[in-house]
Amino acid sequence: MMSAEVWVPLLAAGIGLLAGLGAGLVSTLLTQRWGSRERLAQWQREDSQRWQQDRQQTYARFLSALYDWDATLLSAWSTRKASAEDGTRTEPDFQRIDEFRRLPAPSSRWCSSWRRSRPGIWPRRLS
Repeated sequence: MMSAEVWVPLLAAGIGLLAGLGAGLVSTLLTQRWGSRERLAQWQREDSQRWQQDRQQTYARFLSALYDWDATLLSAWSTRKASAEDGTRTEPDFQRIDEFRRLPAPSSRWCSSWRRSRPGIWPRRLS
C-alpha cells in the first residue's frame, strides 16, 4: 500500500499533467478557430476588392467606348453639317435616299389613317 505521503504528490502531478494537456489542446483549437475566421475575413476582403476592380475596369471600358462613339458621331455630324452648308451630298446621303425610294408606299387603310394623323412621319417617295 502506498503511504499518504506518496499518493498526494502523484495525484497532484497527474492532475497537473491532464490540466496542461487540456490547456494545450484548448489553446490550439481556439487559435485555429480564430485563424480560420481571420482567413475568411481576409478572403472576403480580397473578394470584395477583386469585384470592385472588375467593376471599375468594366466601367472604364464602357466610358472608353462611349468616348469613341461620341468622337465618331461628332466627326460624322460635323462632316454632314459642312456638306450641307456646301450643298454637296456624301455617299451616306445617297444611300439613305435610295433606301427611301425602295420603300413601298403605304396602301392599307390603317397606314393611310395613321399617316394622316401623323403628318411628316412617313417618308414620301422621292421619284
